[in-house]
Amino acid sequence: MTLREQKGCGRKIKSNANTSCLIKGILESVVHNRVENPLPGHTIVDIEIPPAMKENAEYLLSAGEFDIEYPCCTIINDDCRHHLINFPPRCFDLVVTDPPYGKKFKPCQEHHGKVDWDGRFPTEMVHAMSDETSILGGLARLGSYIFCEWDNLWDHQRRVDVVTPGGSLAITLKKPKSVLVWHKIGGGGMGDTASEHVRDYEMALFYPGPDHRFKKRPKSVLTYKAPGNNSHPTQKPTGLIKQILGWYEFETVFDPYMGSGTTAIAAKELGKHFFGFEAKEKYYRHAVRRLAEIGM
Repeated sequence: MTLREQKGCGRKIKSNANTSCLIKGILESVVHNRVENPLPGHTIVDIEIPPAMKENAEYLLSAGEFDIEYPCCTIINDDCRHHLINFPPRCFDLVVTDPPYGKKFKPCQEHHGKVDWDGRFPTEMVHAMSDETSILGGLARLGSYIFCEWDNLWDHQRRVDVVTPGGSLAITLKKPKSVLVWHKIGGGGMGDTASEHVRDYEMALFYPGPDHRFKKRPKSVLTYKAPGNNSHPTQKPTGLIKQILGWYEFETVFDPYMGSGTTAIAAKELGKHFFGFEAKEKYYRHAVRRLAEIGM
């Protein structure tokens, strides 16, 4: 299997109704050469549309189908921020993801090179995915698990200004229901080695969804050997993710920060569906190769 030939599973994940309405409105504007202007006193503006573009818009309108469809059981090589608004609330059973921590660390393995994706913990993205009061309404039906370090616990108190069409919006990350601890056997070399305790654990913030239900109440401390991190500098053990997924009766897990694809591999090894994004092509390539190795 080549990098661009992910076959998926044949299922489709459709966009939400708001996205469909927006697409339909844009097509109608193209057909009628008119577009709404948000400026006061100028509600309609005439525009010039090339004939070929108008013809295509008319064809799409005649089809009457405006949903964006995503192929389930694939990883898309793109920034998740370009897509999250397209998904309806609770369209996935679980969200399990390992976003940037904002540490700007230097990886131990030289082949990883400079880390340029770990600028900050994405408070607004975590809020949008996990909180039912967010603009996305929360994407997980059962629950969300967001990996982080202890530093990131303070981000639930930090207000992040996000620019929206209606102006600036301050976001405060909701306090999690539980905090899981991954005890890393044989790991923990990063941080201030001269004056800080060994960082031999990481955390996962847990936010239950509206239909949340455990098979059996799980413990909060999970002990797994740290992987070699050959595919990604913050790679998680497949067994760790499989244990989290195994707490639920579910069908599809979403990971918007796929990295080297551990969430996808864990889901497929359990016979379940997955979907996600990875912005860096280097790690996307690693993820697709790892999936190919297990026959995906």
